[in-house]
Amino acid sequence: MSKPAPGSRRILISVLNWNCSDETAACVRSLAALENRAGHLLDIVVIDNGSRAEEWTRLQQSLAGADLSLLRNEQNLGFAGGHNIALRRALDSGADYAWLVNSDAVVKPDALDRLVELIDADPRCGATSPLILARDDESVIDFCGARHDWPAMASVSSTSVEETRQMEAQYPRDMWLMGAALMLRVEALREVGLLNDSYFAYWEDNDISARLSAKGWLCRMAFDAVVLHCHPRLRMSEKGPYYFYLMARNSFKFWYQHTPAPYRRMIRLKLIDRALLVANRLRNGGYDEKCAACMLGVYDSQTGKSGKWNLERKVPWVVEALRRALWRNHARHFRPGDA
Repeated sequence: MSKPAPGSRRILISVLNWNCSDETAACVRSLAALENRAGHLLDIVVIDNGSRAEEWTRLQQSLAGADLSLLRNEQNLGFAGGHNIALRRALDSGADYAWLVNSDAVVKPDALDRLVELIDADPRCGATSPLILARDDESVIDFCGARHDWPAMASVSSTSVEETRQMEAQYPRDMWLMGAALMLRVEALREVGLLNDSYFAYWEDNDISARLSAKGWLCRMAFDAVVLHCHPRLRMSEKGPYYFYLMARNSFKFWYQHTPAPYRRMIRLKLIDRALLVANRLRNGGYDEKCAACMLGVYDSQTGKSGKWNLERKVPWVVEALRRALWRNHARHFRPGDA
């Protein structure tokens, strides 16, 4: 990157593609239309994360001639591993900020300027996120801030801008930001490290938010910046088995690592029980394959497995036996809307 003009910043923008070349191309078009009134120096990096050969070819054709760098991983490194390639480039190139943008997102023209205005104004802000709305209905909030409730070992998502403002005032060190359009201060990354690629996908945004907070950095929402998300949160019936595997495995990893000492009593048992409650809800809803994936996630969380999922295995008998033993107690918590 060349030297930016006074008041402008060097910003790396990372977009990760995995078998969704059309969505990625739409995302890149929205990035090309950014207003960028401050004249920030942009380094757009699109990384193909081990897509099928035909998708990789389609992506190359779609982005031909675009002002960006197009890279290719021969295998899927996950959300964290894929974006870390771009984050290392941000560190090496002396970028000020790195903006991770989901391939299924479309950014509003002034989103970048708004994000930079907020993070520039607070030198202790290590990360910021725009307001994320559903692409097909902008009245639906996909994400507008969240916090970690350590005593309950729960993630509390805000439902309104006003609620988030109250959260940030009351729990400034407990806030976390979703990775769909996450802007990170490179100076903060040098202190806390990159995304934890052992998560592969899901919970890595919780993790880096918690690591930033532990070092005194703030995670703040930029409410004037807006990004539209193509795939807002789905129901159980719409999520693949790998989702339930990764959520079970990675949620244990996150809470076990980050929960403060005063709230760790019986933490292992509580987390296993919570994950098997999800497994039993899936079984109750008739999603046997997803239930098995969830149980494999529970097992792998205890054996320390990380990285990409492998669901072509039989569920160990000890996990199945424990799920069955907990069925009657869990049945009291089944909800009609679980499916």
